[in-house]
Amino acid sequence: MHTAYSATFQGAGLWIGGPYGTDNWDDQNYAQRGIDLANGFAADGVIDDPSNLSGNPVWIFSGANDPLAQPVNQVAQKEYYENFGATVSLVVYPTEHKVPTIFATSDEYLNTGYDTVGVMLEYLLTNLQTNPISSLNAADANYNDNGVLRRFS
Repeated sequence: MHTAYSATFQGAGLWIGGPYGTDNWDDQNYAQRGIDLANGFAADGVIDDPSNLSGNPVWIFSGANDPLAQPVNQVAQKEYYENFGATVSLVVYPTEHKVPTIFATSDEYLNTGYDTVGVMLEYLLTNLQTNPISSLNAADANYNDNGVLRRFS
């Protein structure tokens, strides 16, 4: 959605993926394939001009030991966005095909003390060209009772 509606969206937080429109992760040139695909669709008027991605913050997460979505995929995603001038942060965390969190209650997510969502939101919200909020408060450890993970002010 970030590429297709780049005139609307000002940033993206991405997990376990590859460049725009790619589905063959065995193709070593798939960063370039995504670039070509986005440029072609934009030229045909199907999506917004990907040059709108310039200056957008993009935060990408990868599990260093992920056997399904290996970090090389997120590296290609980073190359894709950098090609269009986005400001990219690639986080490679020592985990498998799981999302670390400080709120984990099962093994589906890893309670490692790393606040993946909080780190992503802080990066995105403090790097937007137009900052929609003045601050991002600390995570609420009592989120079950309060019903929110983060409060914006």
